[in-house]
Amino acid sequence: QVKAGQEACDDGDSEPDDGCSSTCTVECGFDCGGAEPSVCESTCGDGYLASDEECDDFNMDDNDGCDSTCSIERGWECSTLECDQSVCTEPCGNSLVSVNEECDDGGSVSGDGCSSTCIVECGFDCGGAEPSVCESTCGD
Repeated sequence: QVKAGQEACDDGDSEPDDGCSSTCTVECGFDCGGAEPSVCESTCGDGYLASDEECDDFNMDDNDGCDSTCSIERGWECSTLECDQSVCTEPCGNSLVSVNEECDDGGSVSGDGCSSTCIVECGFDCGGAEPSVCESTCGD
């Protein structure tokens, strides 16, 4: 529990993936405070999925799938790539209207008011419900 010699951290155990490795080095995606025993916390925005983070996409921006608290935003899906890096996408057709979607009717077929790319089609009006309900616009 006491940092000594070349130890960068010492959290009093030899468990991996808690920020301080079994060899007392700071693990990727963590920052360990100087207290004894060391207190290690994940660093949101560093690109490493660590601790309780749902995603980490190298930034602290909202509305890109992974928000400023490293939580997956509503209507997005995030996958983890090599080296624990997150990639987030807005899947059209999941019945959730995301930031860059005008509608999402839960389908992937155009011609029903909400296109296969989640854009309101000409001659339709799509309500704000989820999934989107699109109706033709009379008199347009």
